[in-house]
Amino acid sequence: MVVVLMSLMPASALPSLLLNIKDLVLHAVAYGLMSFLMTMGSRSPIGPWRPALVVTLLGTGLEFLQPIVTDGRVFSTHDLMANSCGMILGLLMAMQLKTWLSRQKN
Repeated sequence: MVVVLMSLMPASALPSLLLNIKDLVLHAVAYGLMSFLMTMGSRSPIGPWRPALVVTLLGTGLEFLQPIVTDGRVFSTHDLMANSCGMILGLLMAMQLKTWLSRQKN
């Protein structure tokens, strides 16, 4: 929910702390965390691909919505790439942690 709210906020309403951090880093961290948490909580029979698809569709949808519903925000392919990199990293970390936890359980 935080990612959706921050993505659809007008640029002028964003906290100044966020403006001092590189935008692409924020995208990668936010989508990595979202992907990690969704993958860890998922019991999907198709494995981690459902959370990955949800995070990817959310990020893409928000990028298209930004210029439509907010002032000072534009569609950015760089943001989409950062979202994807973060999503992949979060997914891989969650898969690795799930594997490690299952080995510890056995």
